[in-house]
Amino acid sequence: GDRSIINYQLLPSFTCRSIPDFPFYPKQYGDIKDDPLAMNEEKCILIFCELSDDMVQECVKDACAVAAKELQLKNAKVKIFWICEPNLVSDCIRQSTCLSLKD
Repeated sequence: GDRSIINYQLLPSFTCRSIPDFPFYPKQYGDIKDDPLAMNEEKCILIFCELSDDMVQECVKDACAVAAKELQLKNAKVKIFWICEPNLVSDCIRQSTCLSLKD
C-alpha cells in the first residue's frame, strides 16, 4: 500500500533509540554525534557539556527534551542537541566556531 515516510534518517533511530520509540518519529533533540546531519536541516541549539559530571549531563538531556517539546508546541523550527563527550563531530564544530574545550 501507499504509506508515508515519517523519518528519512532512520540510521540514528536504530543505533541510539529503543524499540518503545517505534515508529521512530524524528525527535527535536538528542546527542549531536548520533545525527550530525540534522544541523543542516534547521536552526539548532548546541549545548556543550563535555567537562560536566554525569549528573549534570543527565540534567542537560532532560532539559533539552522539555525545551524541545515547548518549542514544538510553539511551532518553532529549532532542534536542540547536547555534546557530552569530545568526539570527531564536537571537534569539527569547535574548530569551525573557534571554541576551545576550555570555553
